[in-house]
Amino acid sequence: MIRDTLRVLGSNIAVNLSSFLALALAGRVMPVEQFATLSLIVSMSQLGSSALDLGTNVGTVKKYAEKKESRFLSTLIWLKAAVYTLCLALVILGYLSGVPAFWLIVIACAASIDLWSGARAFDQARMDFASFAQANVLFAVLRIPLAVLGIVTGNAFAVAAALYIGPLVAIVSYKWRKTAEFVDRFDRSTASEVLRYAMPVYISATLYTCAIYLPQFVISHRLDAAAVATFGVLLIFVGPLVLLNASVRIHLLPLFAGNAIRRADVIANKRILTLIFGGTAMALAGLAVASVMIERIYGVKYPGIGLPFAIFIGFNFLCLLLGEFNLEVHRLGRIKVEAWVNAGRLAALAIVLWLFGNDLLSIVILSSLTMLVGEIVLFLIIGELARRDAAEATPQVVGEQAS
Repeated sequence: MIRDTLRVLGSNIAVNLSSFLALALAGRVMPVEQFATLSLIVSMSQLGSSALDLGTNVGTVKKYAEKKESRFLSTLIWLKAAVYTLCLALVILGYLSGVPAFWLIVIACAASIDLWSGARAFDQARMDFASFAQANVLFAVLRIPLAVLGIVTGNAFAVAAALYIGPLVAIVSYKWRKTAEFVDRFDRSTASEVLRYAMPVYISATLYTCAIYLPQFVISHRLDAAAVATFGVLLIFVGPLVLLNASVRIHLLPLFAGNAIRRADVIANKRILTLIFGGTAMALAGLAVASVMIERIYGVKYPGIGLPFAIFIGFNFLCLLLGEFNLEVHRLGRIKVEAWVNAGRLAALAIVLWLFGNDLLSIVILSSLTMLVGEIVLFLIIGELARRDAAEATPQVVGEQAS
């Protein structure tokens, strides 16, 4: 378990560090307008990949954890290949039809991220963390030189292609032989089974991703390129938080989905709670220092970035921390509840930004608070649902013992 954790954590560090370094360097040296364009491409690509996923990643992990049947892995491969092929055809047709290059690169990047996430879900479902780590490292190693070449050109499209499209060719070549042995004839009933579970997951994840990137689109509509680029820098530094979140979820999601872990047991463990609260205090103290450093590094180009950085990163950290506990929703099988909460969160965010988001700082504060409040609401609802399920199960257990 410890070795697998270290493999996953180390390889995720490599992937996120490669992206972090490339985007951080781009933010420092690229023209503000080009980096603003790159930030929008990254945001729309992430949103697009969430839309393309259809919830199949989590759905496959859930179903395979329950039944251990390879047909779910085969279905995942078929669905990801179909989506990528469709997107590739759209890019070609768009190019021939004169569609702006911005949208073509967004579609290509989104499709590449979706395919890459599918490869990660394939390994995650089988709990093959060695293969997971090897692919991550390869992806990271290829990213760095390609991204540097893109940054040298000063072109946002070249950097985006280097980050998301270029390394995918090598990954597909590397993993094809191993995945091919799991490919069987396409089974519509299996696909329907996955998609029935996955659809609420898909809706929920897409709504959540929209909420993350909605501020960037509001900023691009209301403010100038410098504000867009500044928020793009903030999104870069969310990367380490995503790394930590992804590393933990890779292990926790199959365990929650397979009913091996209950949130109540974790909360009742005083040692774990002490570690969580202690780690949170240390992280927030480190954030205060980091915000000063960010102001010194980026302040000349993006004045006043320190305060929005501290607010945005701090609240995102708390959201992701609560999100680990909210994985309980998969054990309870109440994904629709999460989807409704995310829909309410997105609607509330759109309203408050439309009414009060008039400058960068107000947009950062409003979006951060709304995201955290939504996570707290979900946490409380899941707790109530878990208590009800426990109360309903108790009479059954007593009856079985009596008989």
